[in-house]
Parts: sequence; C-alpha cells; structure tokens
Amino acid sequence: MKLWEKVNNLCGCGGKSRVIVEHLNQASKWVVSSLPEKFLWSVASTSEVTAGTGSGIAYDKILAVYRNQSSNKRLAKEVPDHLAYAFESNSGSLFSATTLFPKYYKLEGKIFIKPDPDSTNTGNIVYAAPPLVDENTDTWVLVEWENIVLMYAGALDFLRQSETKQTSANTELSTVSTLLATYDSAVPAYSAPSAPSVPSFSFSGTAPEFTSGSLHFDPPTFAFTGTLDIGTLSTDDPSIGAAPTPTISYSAPPNSAPALPTSITHGSNLPTLNLPGDHGVTSTVIDNAVTKAQNLIDNAAGEGGLDQDAEDLLNEEDSEMLQAVISTASQEIQRAQAAIAKEKLLLDDYSGEVQKGIQAFQQDVAKWQAELQRLMSDADTKLKTYSAKQADAVQTMQAQIADAQDALGAYQAESNAKIQQMQAQVGEFSANAQARVSVYVSERDTAIQTFTAQAQQSVTEFQAKVTQYIQDNTMRIQEYQATVSKLLQDYQAKIQGNTATFTNGLAAAKKSLEQAQMRLQTSQAYTQQSQQDFQRSTTLYQWALGELTAATGAASAPPQQQAAQRSEEQRSTQ
Repeated sequence: MKLWEKVNNLCGCGGKSRVIVEHLNQASKWVVSSLPEKFLWSVASTSEVTAGTGSGIAYDKILAVYRNQSSNKRLAKEVPDHLAYAFESNSGSLFSATTLFPKYYKLEGKIFIKPDPDSTNTGNIVYAAPPLVDENTDTWVLVEWENIVLMYAGALDFLRQSETKQTSANTELSTVSTLLATYDSAVPAYSAPSAPSVPSFSFSGTAPEFTSGSLHFDPPTFAFTGTLDIGTLSTDDPSIGAAPTPTISYSAPPNSAPALPTSITHGSNLPTLNLPGDHGVTSTVIDNAVTKAQNLIDNAAGEGGLDQDAEDLLNEEDSEMLQAVISTASQEIQRAQAAIAKEKLLLDDYSGEVQKGIQAFQQDVAKWQAELQRLMSDADTKLKTYSAKQADAVQTMQAQIADAQDALGAYQAESNAKIQQMQAQVGEFSANAQARVSVYVSERDTAIQTFTAQAQQSVTEFQAKVTQYIQDNTMRIQEYQATVSKLLQDYQAKIQGNTATFTNGLAAAKKSLEQAQMRLQTSQAYTQQSQQDFQRSTTLYQWALGELTAATGAASAPPQQQAAQRSEEQRSTQ
C-alpha cells in the first residue's frame, strides 16, 4: 500500500495523492527535526568529501564529521566560523587542526574539514536527512516512526481543508452581499397610469316636430252667371252645401313616457388603482451581520477590537480563540438568516396587500363599466320607446288623412248629387252654366288631390326626419360606447402591464433574498465543517506529538516553535 493511501486509511481525510505526498514530506521533515539526536542514527546518511572546497549539506542535522587518516577514522570537532583564520597555513594559531585532531566549521552554507581532505584521506559527514517520497513510495527508512508521520500528514491535510472551507465560507458571504445589493435594487415602486378622461355624450340635432299650419284646403267657389228663367224650375233652388275643412294635426309623445335623454352622464370618474406604500427595503441588519461575519473570517482588521481573524488564528493554531471567533461568526450568520426570514415575511405580506389592491381595482372597474352599460341601455330603451311613440303619432295622422279623404269624398258625392239635381231641374241650361259646372268640378278635384298629396308628403317627410334622427343618435350611442370601451381597454392594459412589471420585480427581489438565505446557510455549513476539520487536525497533531514524546521519552521542539513550523509548512502548500 502506498504511503499516501495509508494516510487516508488512518486519518480518513480523503486527500488527493499529490497533496498527501507533499504533507508526507513535510511530516518527514517535522519528525526528523523533532527527534532527539540519539534517535537519528537509524535514519542517518553519509556524504564523502575529497577536497578542501567544502561540502554543501542541505540539512543542519549534522550528527558527526570524520577525517580519515590512512586506515584510521578521526572524529572532527566543530569550531565557530569566526576561527576559520586559524586554519591558514601561516596562522600559527593554537586552534589549528591536525591529522590526529581534525576540526570542522560551517561557513557560507558549506562544511569545511581541516586539514583538507583529499582522495586518499577523505572526509565523511554523517547527517540526518528527511526522506522524500512520491506517489509510488510504499516503503522508507522512517518505518519506525511511520505512524507518527502519517498522523502528522493527516493533521496537515485537515488543516488545509479547514482553511479551504473557511475561504469557501467567506466567498459565500461575499455572494450574499452581492445578492443583497441586487435585492435592494430589485424591489420596485409601483407606478400607476393616469386614468383617461371619459368623453361626454349628447344627442345630436333636435327632435323633429310636425306642424300642420301649411296644410289647408281651398275649395273653389261656384256660382251661376246669368239669369235662369225656367218656369218649371222649382222655387227651391238646389244649392251645394259647405265644403268640409279637414285638418291634419301632430300629437307629440308625452315627455313623461319616457323623457328622451339629451345626454349620457356617468355619475363617477374611472376608478384608480390604489396600492399600499412602497415596500421599505431593510437589509441594513443583514448587511451588518454579513459584514461582521466576513471580517471575523478573513479581515485582519477584525471585529469587536480583535486584531486577528479566523484565518490568522487557524495558521497560529490558537484553538480556543479560533473556536470563539468561529462561534461569533456563526452567530452573526444566524442573525443575518433571521433578518432575511423576517424580510421574506414582510415581502410576502406586501405582495398580498398588492394583490388585494389589484382585485379591488378590478371590482371597481367592473362596477363602473356595469353602471355605464346601464346608462347606455336606458338611453337606448328610451330612444326605442320614443321611436314607437312617434310611429303611433304618424299612424294617428295617417288615420286623420283617411278621415279627411272620407269627408272630401262625401262632399264630392253630395255636390255631384246636387249638380245632377240641378241639371235635371234646369234641363237645357245654357252652355255657360254647364261650362261653369265643368270648371268647378275640375278645380274641386284638383284642390282635393293637391291637399291629399301635400298632407301625405308632409307626413312622409316628417317620418323620414324622425327615422334619420333615431338612426343618427343610435349610431352616436354605438360610437360613444366603442370609444369608452377602447379607453377602458387601454387603461386596463396599462394597469395590467404596470402591475405585471411590479409583480415580476417583487418576485425577482424575493428570489435574490431566498438565494442570499441559501448562501448564508451554505456559508454556515462551510464554517462548521472548517471548525470540525480544524478539530480533527488538532487531534491528530496531539496524537502524533504524544506518540513521539512517548517513543522518545522527551518532548521534541517547544510548542510555539512547532506551531510556527506547522504554519510555515501549511502555507508552503498553497
């Protein structure tokens, strides 16, 4: 089994191989750096030096330095680098090295052995170097300390995951701030369109009236000219009776049955849409809580007088302060969630009031429209009643004409009988008298025909005027109704459009608020997971440290130094 797989099996951190390998190398360095010197010989390596130019060793865990002299291996003593001058050939210093008592010093990143080694008399540097592994490594020299290394590597990975999730939590909080800004701008203010002015209506023209003043019957006069001297003629001279004087009169319908309206007037103006006042966006509390949570997580300025945020405390492994800061950040997130929930309730209530206002407006429009329809229906009914009354009046005049024709016919028959009687009595009356009779008959008949024709024409013209009047005003009522209906439709369309825009704005604002709430929940989940990972990291580290102490019988490096080292190692992976 590969070493990185052992880390996942032991710690359950679930890290990727390339990341765990890096943590293993860091853990290897920590273990080697922490082990007391007597435990390092089992993992020590040797570097041969064959010249006096110095040997660069990458690690400072130098266990021993030797110089070979023939078949003897002489242990070299370390001297400070400021005594390097003593090894010059002409120094004459008491600190000069000899083949029996060789020495070494560290200078400029190298180890110098004195006297200078060569190919025959070589030098050897024994050092403890942390072994490096890769994704395929399954065995190594630290097998004795393997469990400690695995736990330390797992602690580093949990520490990495903790910081990653803390960063994710802060990212979610930043998204919440953006969503709140969107919410602030998305909550609309309703703009009601102006109600149109409804035009007034009045009947055009004047209702026609029938006058019979121009109708009169002028019968011709009859008189004999000359003297009639017939002895056999009766002394009772026949005479023609007085001609009738027929009249044609118009009886207008009474205004009370019913009165013809002169106009259609609606008693009230078009209703207006009254909505509740603008919804007051109150995201101040939410913004404040989110900002504080962000600062507590990732802002060096801190909150509440703190000069360190959660990430700083995470790197310094101050578990107590980190727990307090994360707990405070969680409380701020919960406060933001509560404020969002309250804002959602207020927004829902406001949306309900808007819908009530819209419904009330629609009901008012329906009532106004019904009243207008009633008024137009009443006018139409009265107009139809007026038309029927006028038809009755015309029929009355037609009956009067028929009566006049009957009277004139009787007059005509009577005069004919008288004339025949006169003709029978006169016998051979003079040609002048006969001519006068013929002229009279002709004039009489012409007068009767003329009167009859004039009366019929007058009635026909009056009837045509009444019909035209009714048609004109019926069309005007229809046009007026169409105009008012178009105004009402346009007005309702504007109301519906503005209402739809307003409703969509409220829905968009609510959506942003709901998304902000979800993001807050996600941020809180990341924060809790980060805290859990940090606790796992601390636990594994304490286990590794405890096992190391138990194995070596002594503490390794001081806790402050260890924390700094781990922080440095953790940052090196980013």
